[in-house]
Amino acid sequence: MAFDITKFAGKGMDIELTALPIISVLQKGSAEVDETHENYSTKGIEGAKAGNLCYAPDSTLYNEMEVLFIKNVMLYAEWRPRNQGGGLVAHHPLSIIRSPNYKPRDPNNPKSKEMLGENDLIQTSYWLVQFKHKSGEWTEGLFAMSSTNLTCSRAIGKLIRGFDYPETSRFKGAKPFSFSRSYIISTEARRNEEGSWYALTVKPGRTLDKKEDEKLLEETAEHAEKADRLLPTATEAKALPPSTGVVVTEEGSPF
Repeated sequence: MAFDITKFAGKGMDIELTALPIISVLQKGSAEVDETHENYSTKGIEGAKAGNLCYAPDSTLYNEMEVLFIKNVMLYAEWRPRNQGGGLVAHHPLSIIRSPNYKPRDPNNPKSKEMLGENDLIQTSYWLVQFKHKSGEWTEGLFAMSSTNLTCSRAIGKLIRGFDYPETSRFKGAKPFSFSRSYIISTEARRNEEGSWYALTVKPGRTLDKKEDEKLLEETAEHAEKADRLLPTATEAKALPPSTGVVVTEEGSPF
């Protein structure tokens, strides 16, 4: 039986640019790459290089990924400072900036951070996805986008909202949903006066077909049904690592 689009029409289109398997961007100083890193002996990956995408559960590396975006949530992640042991404290809604303990960035100091009391507060866009694993299987993953990668998150939302089925699609005339087509995620090098790093980029992939992709559509739809139980929520402290492994400050740079 062909995939029933009416069941999921509009699913995930209300994008708010607003313990899951993390997909991270490796940087020059990442423990997976840098042989001088104190944790390289346990986290180092043979052949890893800056700019690779890394699927944490099995340490597979990618130059680019084909992904299906399932759902997005934008939160503030509260982190204990590294000099105090680090670690995630909690997630907060964007309204946390109204808290009396909130401290905005110092406009005269580009290296300053948003703070909640003595802890770092990092605006993070979480994207639950299915991606094409090197094994050939479609696999669940999570992007945690902060700092310069928030630009990519906004681009994803814009591409999803702007999509409509082409004339040749068997779904023509139906209302799209967030995984109506795939997208290609890769990285690009960026530089400023502080240094260089790699940031995420996105471009459209292919429109999924009603018959040829029936199994994939059904599987992704099942993930969409449980997305709310899998994504981080406000006040919930799930064990998620930083999205890039570098110091996060203003959007122009991770330095």
